[in-house]
Amino acid sequence: MSITNNKYFKIISVLLPLLIIFGNISISNYSVGGIVLTSYRILIPVLCVVLIWTYLREKSQSGIKQISDNKTALIIYCFVMLFWIAYGIMTLVFFKYSVFRTGAKEIMILILATMSVICLWILCRHGCWNEILMGIRIAVIITIFIGFAEIITGKHLNTSRFSDMDYLRSALALSDSELEKIRWKKASGIFYNENDFTAFLAVFTPVFIHDINDKKKIIRLLGCLALGAVFFLLLTDDAFICVIAGSLGIILCLLLNRARLSSYLFTGGTLAATRGLFAIISPSEMALELSLVDQLNNMNLGYGSLLHRLNTYKISFTETIRVTKGFGFGAGSYTEYFKQFVETHDTMVNPHCYWIEIFSEYGVIVFLLFIAMLLFLYIRIIVYALSAERVKASLILAMGTAFAMACIAPSSYMMNTYHWIPIGMAVWLVDSMSNKQSKLTE
Repeated sequence: MSITNNKYFKIISVLLPLLIIFGNISISNYSVGGIVLTSYRILIPVLCVVLIWTYLREKSQSGIKQISDNKTALIIYCFVMLFWIAYGIMTLVFFKYSVFRTGAKEIMILILATMSVICLWILCRHGCWNEILMGIRIAVIITIFIGFAEIITGKHLNTSRFSDMDYLRSALALSDSELEKIRWKKASGIFYNENDFTAFLAVFTPVFIHDINDKKKIIRLLGCLALGAVFFLLLTDDAFICVIAGSLGIILCLLLNRARLSSYLFTGGTLAATRGLFAIISPSEMALELSLVDQLNNMNLGYGSLLHRLNTYKISFTETIRVTKGFGFGAGSYTEYFKQFVETHDTMVNPHCYWIEIFSEYGVIVFLLFIAMLLFLYIRIIVYALSAERVKASLILAMGTAFAMACIAPSSYMMNTYHWIPIGMAVWLVDSMSNKQSKLTE
């Protein structure tokens, strides 16, 4: 039976994004070799093997005409990831700054990411694009409800740093009343902190612009409500970087999709209404629009998080070149090496930038290969997909653009898994368009 007509595979397509996004949450402390077993870490390998076996079986039965043999983008992606994984394993063995337990977890995430993208490629290849989008929507909406529940009740999941008052006392040096005030104002969803949560929301914001541009009124209304909820949470968490990232994704999605005027009006009206509602509910909060000015002023005075970020980026780059000659400090090494500069150079103990994290730990070669692979996907989608698959292409390009900026918001990004979803969708779309191009030239 074709996967396209198999309801079980459509169900899997809905559940896959949920597994990738929520699957790293541990419901027990059972571990193997110091690595906690989660549903994501157990089920993704199983699912990958099952889908590959099913794909190969169907291909052998149906022939190349039924299932294209064009896998150029997937091969490039797998080559880059296998090189990255092999290099990471080598650093664990030979690089003195590598931290084995942290590095092993990072390499495990890279292996699972490769499997996740293969799963997405196979499912998209067999007509399950809409089901995957549905899974993304469900996952984001669930986290939105969790975020609002946190704001209303002041209670947080045990995955959040706001659930640990002892940690907050030691880390923030605030009184109990001040800590309680923070707990009621911040939302972290299923993530460790508010920056992790808002980066996640920013990456998938374009999905709801896709809904706002739909012809059905109910879908447009739901898209507006979800978009408003996302931006309310971004404002609540004072996530300036993620507001910019999400806004870039929104603008790009509207422009590339050649959205109707009404879509621009609905989107603009939703964002304006959300901003007005936030101002009414939190009149004492500094306007987010002024936060960058405040950060720039603090930097000129020699303090503030923006100054610490810039110092961190500078030291990370120069030390990687000076000490390792561009080969990187090794998997899981960032905090171990760079914590020495926190006091002397006003840096932060974590990279606060995915690009710096990859560069400093895995070196120039891995960094450039990964960037080149992403640019290859991005450019190919612009050149080939925008004309024939405008809706899909605009959504992927918008999520990719939001990801490129939002990934500098969290303190560390290597252990996140959700950003491989749009990458997997992009890999499939490039191969899909390549297949259509080859058919036209036959």
